[in-house]
Amino acid sequence: MTDKRNLVVEDLVRINSIEDPRFSPDGQWIAFVRVQIDREKNAYLRNIWLAAADGSRLFPLTRSGKDTQPRWAPDGRQIAFSSSRADKQQIYVQAIDQGGDPRKLTSAMNGANTPCWSPDGTQIAFLASVSADDCAYEDDPENAGKPGEEDEKKKSDPASSGRCPTGPERPSTPTSTPRFM
Repeated sequence: MTDKRNLVVEDLVRINSIEDPRFSPDGQWIAFVRVQIDREKNAYLRNIWLAAADGSRLFPLTRSGKDTQPRWAPDGRQIAFSSSRADKQQIYVQAIDQGGDPRKLTSAMNGANTPCWSPDGTQIAFLASVSADDCAYEDDPENAGKPGEEDEKKKSDPASSGRCPTGPERPSTPTSTPRFM
């Protein structure tokens, strides 16, 4: 017979949880967020893991501790996800069959999240918070960059080519608007 003992904080720290499981398009893999507690940093670590649907394999896809919202590409060869590796949460893409660092897709001023692949896999929609003031600044022709600067901005920030929402938003009221890559 096993002796019972009281639950202590160390027991809770060892518990891992799973968030946001997603089957691959072919049903062979499951991408999910593994959540661990880092007691020293007093923080939750979130990494994306892959598990074979039959339970035969399990491995981490990311290791930054700041990755969430895995979304499979329609062909199953890449996963888009949100990460707060930098100051603000942005969208990244990681190839499944290649090692190395993921490719950063966005540099949205207020961050970006909730990636969603187009059915043909050529675009990714995402949410980015912007204020009415931000929209007015972007839409003002006087704020257009010098020749060549705008092209460089579009290369580094796919969201910069999108339009801000129009409507009854009050100035400085945050809104979420989908943007396309």
